[in-house]
Amino acid sequence: MISRTEFDRLLGEARAGSKEAWGELLVHWYPYLVRLGKAYLGEPALGKDRPSDVAQATFARAIEKAAQFAGKTPEEYQAWLRTLTQTVSSNQTRQHARWQAEEAPDGLLDPAPMPETLFARQEWFDHLLRYVSEEELLVIGLWLEGYPWQEIGAKAGATPDAARMLKGRAISRLAKGLFEVM
Repeated sequence: MISRTEFDRLLGEARAGSKEAWGELLVHWYPYLVRLGKAYLGEPALGKDRPSDVAQATFARAIEKAAQFAGKTPEEYQAWLRTLTQTVSSNQTRQHARWQAEEAPDGLLDPAPMPETLFARQEWFDHLLRYVSEEELLVIGLWLEGYPWQEIGAKAGATPDAARMLKGRAISRLAKGLFEVM
């Protein structure tokens, strides 16, 4: 957990306008947000967001609504994040249910064998690449090659935790892109 001195320093920098400081604060609470996402989502289902997706969406919401945080302690910050996570989780669960009921093409959620030629066709591969940035592609490539997170972060110009978040976000978007082309 973050020390009170470090929290006070980062909160002061964040309130002075540093998005990097907001990001650092959030990184300290990432494991907590994933646990909350797991608790709020329940059992994973095909097409349903994962706990890490909920944590990522909470990060985005927290940056967007940073000015609304009026607390002064790590405990108040954690409670604020818990409220944001619950809202994000509820919204995503509702959106998934609505999509499943109204918009899901017939058979999309039924397990089906993946065509053998899926990645052999260049246009499919090009389509999927539109879902990730070059930085995310670099992180995924290094991760697949087995590099440790310290090295991945250094090569991508990010912290190891930020590199992990980039990988998670990119894989989530690639999966959604894959559903789109199937």
